[in-house]
Amino acid sequence: MYEETDKFDNILLSLAEQHPGGVVQLLHTIASFLARKTDFFVGGKDGEWEKLLLKEFRKIGDKAVEIHKKKQEEKEEEQKRREEAIRRKKEAEEAASTSHIREVTDEEAEQIKKEIDSEKQAKGAPAEAAVSKPVDPEDKDVDEADKGKLMPNEGNGCTLDNYKWTQTLQEVEVSEHVFFSPQNIA
Repeated sequence: MYEETDKFDNILLSLAEQHPGGVVQLLHTIASFLARKTDFFVGGKDGEWEKLLLKEFRKIGDKAVEIHKKKQEEKEEEQKRREEAIRRKKEAEEAASTSHIREVTDEEAEQIKKEIDSEKQAKGAPAEAAVSKPVDPEDKDVDEADKGKLMPNEGNGCTLDNYKWTQTLQEVEVSEHVFFSPQNIA
């Protein structure tokens, strides 16, 4: 809607700058020009110029109000996003500052371990895997070269005291076991 008239912006801006009385004085100059140099006020029916003027001003005014509202809404949305990001950052900082390490007794460590295992089971995750066992030397299906080695875990890897690993043809995953005991917590 504005694109068809924006080619006159530079001319109109220079006119506006020459009117220290602002928009009212600029409108007065335009109306005076139309009265002196055109038949705008007297060329049509009585009062027709006023209807035409109001129609055009309302059309442009409605569009300007709509654009202004959209910009305001965008600013408010951006402000809300910034405030939410700041709030989340403060919460994270508070959580980080309230985190601390404390020494626990053997009984507390066992209780924490039980709670973690029960949470894992509730989520469907297996409880802490048992350490991989050696291959049974009595098993007849086992190659001679595999005797004395450890049995693979469920992920075709190995589970040891402090870590376990699993593997596929594409990747290997190693994870550290964390046990809660007074020796591990300093």
